[in-house]
Amino acid sequence: YALDGKRLMFASEPWTIAQALSGGPTIGTTRFFEFLSGYPPQSAALSFFRGVHPVPAGTWFEINLQDDHIAEPRFQRYWDLADYRSNAASTLSFPEAAERFRELLKESVAGQSLADVKVGSLLSGGFDSPTIVMLWSELAAARGSQR
Repeated sequence: YALDGKRLMFASEPWTIAQALSGGPTIGTTRFFEFLSGYPPQSAALSFFRGVHPVPAGTWFEINLQDDHIAEPRFQRYWDLADYRSNAASTLSFPEAAERFRELLKESVAGQSLADVKVGSLLSGGFDSPTIVMLWSELAAARGSQR
C-alpha cells in the first residue's frame, strides 16, 4: 500500500503502486542493499520501493478517510495461531493434517466455483492462486465426468 498525498493505493505487487506514485518509482535503498548483500529482509515493513509498504502478514488495516488528510493505517491481526490449537488437532500426524487441510481447501474452492457461464482466472506471482486454479480444474474435470 502507499499513501500519496490524498491518495490511498494498494495492489498485490509493489511495483504496480510504485509506478503510480506522484514522483514515479524510487528504489528503497535499505531493502535493496539487503537484497544485493544476500541478507534476508531485516524489516517486514520495507519494500524495494520508497513509499510503498507491505501489509504485515495475517493482518487487515483501517484508515480514517473522513479527515482532510489520510491517516496512517491501523493494523489488526485477524488470527493468532494459539487460537487454532486444540487437543483434537494435536493428535493428527503431519500427513493427516496435510490431507485435512487439502480437503478443507477443496471444499472452500468448490463452494466458490459455481457459475452459469465460463469462468477464467488471473494468476498472481504467489503460491495461493495456482493452488486454487489447480483444485478448481480438478473439480471442473470431476464435474465434467459426472455429466
